[in-house]
Amino acid sequence: MVLDKLTNLKAYSKLIPKTDEILAAIEKVRAGEFTGSRLDIDGDSIFLLNQEYETFDREGRQLEAHRKYIDLQAVIKGEEYIGWSEVEGLTLASEEYSKGGDIAFYNEEPKIYIPMTEGAFALFFPQDAHMPCIKMGDSRKVQKVVVKIAVDLA
Repeated sequence: MVLDKLTNLKAYSKLIPKTDEILAAIEKVRAGEFTGSRLDIDGDSIFLLNQEYETFDREGRQLEAHRKYIDLQAVIKGEEYIGWSEVEGLTLASEEYSKGGDIAFYNEEPKIYIPMTEGAFALFFPQDAHMPCIKMGDSRKVQKVVVKIAVDLA
C-alpha cells in the first residue's frame, strides 16, 4: 500500500505506468470535462472509474482485494476512511475470481482506517485488502476516481 497526495504521483512512476496519462485523466474528472463512469487510459490495461456516492457506516461492510488490478483510489471531493489489512491471514467470505471477476471479500475488520481527503490517493496491491467508502463522522457525498492498473504492467 502507498498513501500520498496526487501532486506527488509522478514520484511513483517506477511502480505505476503512464503516470502522465493517469494524471491527465484525473484532471479531466476534476475539471468536469469528463462526467461519465469509465474513461479508458490504455484499454482494459489502465482505466479510470469515476464514482460519486454517500459514505457508509463501517457495520456490514467487508474488506475486498483484487488479483488482476492494482487500485489507485483518489478523492476528488469530500472525505472518507478506507480500511486496510494485509490479505495474508484473512478469512475468505466470497470471491469472484473463479467466475472471471476480480474481487474477493473477507470477514475480518480492517487493522487500520486511513483518512482520505481531497487530493489524497492510495495504491492497493493484490496483497492489500481494503474497505472504501467509510464515513468520517456524518455521511457525506464523495467523488472519487479509481484507476485500475493491470498487475502485469506494474
